[in-house]
Amino acid sequence: MKFEIPIPKRWRAPLFLGLLSGWYFGATLPYLGDYPLLDWPQMGIVAPAHKLANEGVYGNDLFAGYHRSELRNYEYMPAYPLLVALSFKLFGLGVLQARLVSVLCGWLALMLTFQLGRMLFGVRVGLLAATLLATLRLGLVPGTSGVALIDFARVVRYDILVPVFVLASCCCFVWAVRNSEGGMSPGRASAGDTPARHTAASYASAGFVFAGGLAGLATLAHIYGAFLGVLLIAALWWHRGWRVVRTLAPYLITCGFGLALLPWIAYLLQDPEAYVGQMSRHQGRFGLLDLSFYWHNLQREVWRYAAWSGGSLEAAFLRPRIGIWLVLLLMPASSFVLWQRIQGKSQIRTLDVTWQFADRFLLLAFPVLELCLALVVALKRYYYTILVWPFIALQLAFLADWLCRRAGWRGRAARIALPAVLALVVFESSVGLASMRQIASGTTRYMELSEAISTALPPGQRGLISQPFWLGLTRHGHRDLRSINLLFLDPPTTSVADSMARLAPDWVVIEGYYFERDATDPRASPGNVGVRQRFLEFGSYLVAHCSRTEVQHPSPDYGTIEVYDCRSATGELAPVL
Repeated sequence: MKFEIPIPKRWRAPLFLGLLSGWYFGATLPYLGDYPLLDWPQMGIVAPAHKLANEGVYGNDLFAGYHRSELRNYEYMPAYPLLVALSFKLFGLGVLQARLVSVLCGWLALMLTFQLGRMLFGVRVGLLAATLLATLRLGLVPGTSGVALIDFARVVRYDILVPVFVLASCCCFVWAVRNSEGGMSPGRASAGDTPARHTAASYASAGFVFAGGLAGLATLAHIYGAFLGVLLIAALWWHRGWRVVRTLAPYLITCGFGLALLPWIAYLLQDPEAYVGQMSRHQGRFGLLDLSFYWHNLQREVWRYAAWSGGSLEAAFLRPRIGIWLVLLLMPASSFVLWQRIQGKSQIRTLDVTWQFADRFLLLAFPVLELCLALVVALKRYYYTILVWPFIALQLAFLADWLCRRAGWRGRAARIALPAVLALVVFESSVGLASMRQIASGTTRYMELSEAISTALPPGQRGLISQPFWLGLTRHGHRDLRSINLLFLDPPTTSVADSMARLAPDWVVIEGYYFERDATDPRASPGNVGVRQRFLEFGSYLVAHCSRTEVQHPSPDYGTIEVYDCRSATGELAPVL
């Protein structure tokens, strides 16, 4: 007796995507306004977004006076802050409003992963890839779910927007390639030189422009989004050979890419001095003319993935984590199968070229993007891996589908193995989500803590603050706020007393743990003794010249919050304690 699902076939994919969306939103929305904790970089995005929403100026008042940051903000690419500003404009200022942008971006990345998989290999691959992207648990850091997409979608960071534009660009690119070759789908015979073929080819030109434009928007989300352009051109070259230089496709992609970047370039050129000055704080991250820069980056790339194991890569091989082992074992197997298929199809001269394109594109995507990350991006942050996770999910889904087709859906092994592995993956991610939710439920409520800090502050005066508290204090009516980071942007020869005299704060808000360790303790600040020493000098200044008040609010997460009233400070620096 044959088992049939009592649902029309055309409704099965939408129903499954609906269930997957429910899983995703159920994982990302609870406690979103309080957990994960607000940190310094998140407020660096939120502050200029709020100013843009309220004043129409893309500036960052937290860094007012630093190369005209209050008028023009060049530190972050603009695409993500613009969306956060739109959210503030529609729903008001708040942590939840800011993080909803990330949640929606993550959901779009999920849907576009399905769409790209469907376009390349069919609905089944698309659905499985989207499922893996939303459930594959890789991280071992306590307090996180371990599912990269979900963890990245719960914070205010621009990284989660990159795969949205990258995947949308890839969908346009695949569509354009197939239309430029007559609109043929794999498995259909060539219709010859027909009006429909000419129409499809004419639409392909627009598709290439859109693909390039979306790659440009990915770059406006973060600079590493530009690596997509390398992938698109490489895929065209492999698919069509050297004759691609005689076609319009690469030039149309480049044109679309440049058009998308034009507004940002025009904005930059209005004050290039401010751009150079603001970006000087990131000097050392780019040495594009130095070959040792690339080699050094490549050697250190392994540490980008240390978040799998909480900082120790060796531990990843000792932990029974299904997601990690699936990636480590099945990615090479998937690449091998794709390569063998490409080699086999290359021997069949009568085969429709679109049959080969999907295999080539998927095989190329991960290594090209990962190699660009490894060579060019010196900052080995785990967040940046969101660029490649959708393609890892697609490769794993392709391999699972290939194995099932090879064995036949009626094969007992295929019927048992795939659901069993998928059930284990979902179970493992559910454990991670449950653990994260338990921690989140006991986290300090951000707005309650902000209110407690606000009641300890004199009203209507300038504050020098630890950045995580900016949003809460702004919600409670405090406007003239500066970041403590400004102390570290002055030249090393400038004393803390001189910096404080220039900034002239009436009060200071900071977490007490910044002053708790000695600068000589290598565990406190490995490789960054200068920053620790600066903090100790800052603490000495506050003790000598400001009156201290401890915020009366229990906060095991943020630590002891201290408020210093510095209105009577003389500007003299006390000895380091």
